[in-house]
Amino acid sequence: ELGELGLCKCSIDHNGLLLLSKYLSKNRTLKRLLLNENVIEDVDVARALSLAVKDHPTMEELCVSHCELGTNVDVLPEILGGCNRLKILRLNENKISSQNVAHIGALLASPDTSLATLRLDKNLLSDVDAVHFTAALKSNTNLKYLYLTGNNITDVGKEEITTAVLDTTSLNSIADSNHNCEIVYSTLGTPGLASHINEKYWSTKRKVQSKILLALYGMNNETLSSIQYFRDLPLELIPHGLELIQKHLDCLEQHDTISVHMKNKPNILLGRMYCLLRVWNLPWLFVNAVRRNVQKRQKVFR
Repeated sequence: ELGELGLCKCSIDHNGLLLLSKYLSKNRTLKRLLLNENVIEDVDVARALSLAVKDHPTMEELCVSHCELGTNVDVLPEILGGCNRLKILRLNENKISSQNVAHIGALLASPDTSLATLRLDKNLLSDVDAVHFTAALKSNTNLKYLYLTGNNITDVGKEEITTAVLDTTSLNSIADSNHNCEIVYSTLGTPGLASHINEKYWSTKRKVQSKILLALYGMNNETLSSIQYFRDLPLELIPHGLELIQKHLDCLEQHDTISVHMKNKPNILLGRMYCLLRVWNLPWLFVNAVRRNVQKRQKVFR
């Protein structure tokens, strides 16, 4: 029973790819198909291959790196149409540009997609494409790894995509961020701080707490959003808010950037706590606390 088929650098022509598609439609055991460095620039071939992959009962990984998929803008959409059930899709070095990014975003945003790893290394993606990844990642809960190494995405685009995994507009937006996907921009495999949290095998609750801490401490030496968004925190949650601020970033203690940041700012906890307390009506807080104590005593005497 064949589980992997490697046909890399075989110079498979139009007819050969069509025959391969027919074979795939009959095969019931293949899990991994490698077609790297075979040119796929014909729409009919792409459609036949896509249908075969889409209907395959066991296919989990498709490798079509360096196949010139970006040369004809109509080819990649056909390929992507059959990739919903895959776990791993490798599209490295295909000259994929902004013309096709919307289709990639649509695949990631689809509720039917099972993709856990998407490799888009060394393509022609730029900052203008960031919005498609941001929108898709806000709804996608399956993708674990998104590789964007070797593209033309600057810090501006990275910051835009980062809002998908850490949106600091409010506490709710942090909680609703993507807590599953690790985004890799570097060949060294070093993710950003928010993405670093996502790669951990933690509960969602712990990841949310870590991201709130990260927002409070600030990244790149400045807080991502105003502490004022704590103004609407319910009174009964104030102790939890203070407790959260007092916690050390133990979840990131091994990350060099955070460690240095903490060593250089020993009073940052006290400063954040002061800002947090300042937005509340403290007399009201203590009055309510006294009232609750009185009520408890009355119950005891009764």
